Formats: sequence, structure tokens, C-alpha cells
Amino acid sequence: MSKEFYVKWFQEDLNKSFNARAEYYPGDKIGMVPLGNILGLDVDNLKPFTKELLELEIEDPLGQSINEIKKGYCAYTEFQDLLSISINLDSEENIDFPIEGRHYAYYESTIYLKEIIICLIENNVLAANVLMRPFLESSITNLYWKLKLDSSKYRDYYTWLENKNIKLYFRNMLDWTMDRLEASSYVPKLKYDQLRQSLLHFYKFISDYHHGPKQKNSIVTLSGGNENSSAYALMLAFYQLELVLNNICYLYILSYPNILYPVDAHKKFAFNPPVGFFADNSNYQIVESYIGTNNIEILRKQLSPIDSVSNLLKWFHDQKDLTEEQIEESWNDFKNRAKLKNNPKEIELRLLFAKSQSRAVGWAMNYLTTPENYDFISDEDVDKVMNFIKNWTK
Repeated sequence: MSKEFYVKWFQEDLNKSFNARAEYYPGDKIGMVPLGNILGLDVDNLKPFTKELLELEIEDPLGQSINEIKKGYCAYTEFQDLLSISINLDSEENIDFPIEGRHYAYYESTIYLKEIIICLIENNVLAANVLMRPFLESSITNLYWKLKLDSSKYRDYYTWLENKNIKLYFRNMLDWTMDRLEASSYVPKLKYDQLRQSLLHFYKFISDYHHGPKQKNSIVTLSGGNENSSAYALMLAFYQLELVLNNICYLYILSYPNILYPVDAHKKFAFNPPVGFFADNSNYQIVESYIGTNNIEILRKQLSPIDSVSNLLKWFHDQKDLTEEQIEESWNDFKNRAKLKNNPKEIELRLLFAKSQSRAVGWAMNYLTTPENYDFISDEDVDKVMNFIKNWTK
């Protein structure tokens, strides 16, 4: 066994660590970060195909699609800042800490989305197509439980999370969610129904492929051979992801409409704001960059009368602004708790540190479960079982 190989490429122990990236744009224009950096890839060691693909001009059809998917990925991950938690338990609930794993489905969906994009930019079209279904399922599962837990107890959620007796079906979840979204009464019914039907269509198409692709949909057919690489197959997969991601982001805007109404939360709460309630200007700009200014303005007008939006904004503006001294004191408390070595003076950098930490905590709180441990099985026993299964003579 080459120990150097494992030390170089894998984490030696199972101590958990979570990385989070955040952005803060004080102006009106968002920064253009390369896709490889956004995905956390080792950009210096990408394979030649991937490097050249990511360098395509925006005028190129694939370059344009990659840019749209990059903006869509960034927009989708902005919703992690609006994952609030409602704690309204009665004495019979017997769940003391309904926070662990509460938004697991959302975080898991971002992993699937990231892997889909990585597969596509490495020309692994088949793998990307297979991952599309669990991305759709997990993203809708998060919205389903978001509404479900506003009106029911957490017991059902944790029963589902532990894989006990609760089977969720995509169409049932989507219909149940979209029938109950508060925003549904404020947007045109035709567009809302089109969004529902579009998501159902994509899921059916992806499921048909997942269960058994017919010849016309086989990657071999699309590529023109069993060892061929087809630009057509790759472009088709990019366009499919582009449309699916666009639909999902629209549904998430309708589910988390506060992302359209950014506020300067630090002026009211400094570095200890309520978790998951308010969007900042960066959240808004990134979503706007993806959806488009005209679409965003229409949605802002349509969704502003929603009670959950107007009431929250009113409550926010009713809070007193903090003094500079109070904000500075809050920063020092945060800096000490987070054990930060840096002490920037610019408010933008301070908010960036705070958002990064908040996101990392969000990841950690949804993956506290430890994996199965099989250390009690010796290497000799593993070898025996493997040899027994492989040996036809015994």
C-alpha cells in the first residue's frame, strides 16, 4: 500500500470539517468568479478538455450555457441564508433540539447539483444525467418539509430522516407544496401551473431515463458510438440542466420570497442577526443576475403584499439602528467566538467573515450524524468473505 497516495488525496481521519464560501458585494455589480473556483476545484490540475471548455467565449453556445449554469448554481446556493427554523413544540413532542439535520435535503441537493456540473464539464454526460433525478427530488423534498413543519410536528420529519416508514413521492410532494405556497395566490395562475407542469415533465423524462433508457435516449445513440464523444450529447445535457435549474430557482423564489427584499441586517443586529430570515444585497444581486432584472421586478411587485414578507419587513424597520459602538462591540464578540486572527476594519469584509461562518455552521448542523463504523470487522474476515463470494468452487 502506497501511504503517500492516500495521504495526498484523502483525509486520513474522520474528523469532520466544513468549508463555506460567501460573497458580499457593496455595489450594484456582482463579481465574475470563475466556475472552477466557485465549485472549489483544483483549477491548476483540471484535465485539458475541462480547461478548454471553461475558457470558451460567452458567444459560444456551450460557453453561454456554462455561464447560465454558473449563475444558476450561485443563485440556488444563496437560499442557504434563508433557511429559518420554527420551534413550536408541545410537551408531547419529545424533541428537545429540532435543529439538527433540519435542512438536510437542501444541503444534499447542492451536493448533487455540484456533482452534476463537475460531471458535465468533464464530459461525463451519463453520470450527470443519472444525478439529475436525486437533485430534483432533494430540492423539492426541502420545500415540502419547509411547509409541512409550519403546520405539523417535527416527529414525522425525523422519522423520515431516519428512513422509517415514510416514503415520499416526487409528484405528491410537488403538488402538496405548490397547492399550499403562500405566493401561489399572488402570481398569475397560468405561469404557476406552467412551472408545475414543467417540473413534472422534467422529472418524468429523467425518471424514464433513470429506470431504463430507450435506444433513442441512450448515450451510445446520442454519441454515435460506444466510444465516441459527442458535442450534441453534451450540449443536450447542459441545456437540460439549465432549464431544470431555472425552474427550481423560480420555485425557490416563490418559497423564500424574502430573498427579493434585501436589508442591511447588521444595522439592526450587528453580527448576531436572526438566522434565516433576511437576505442581504449580495443574495439579491446574485439571484437577480440569474433571473434577470425585468423578471425580478415583476416578482417583487407581485410578492410584496404577502403577509410573511410585509410583516417581517415592518418588524425589521421597527427595530432601532445600533450605534457604531454597539456594532463594534458585537464584532469583537463575534471575532473572539469565531477565533478569527484577522481583524478587518471594512464592514464589507467583516460581514463576509460572518456570513462564511454562518454558512459553515449550517452545513455542520445538518451532518452531525456519524457514518457506520465497521472497524470491528478484521481485514482477515473481509478477505475471507471476498474470496468466498468470488470462488465458484466452494
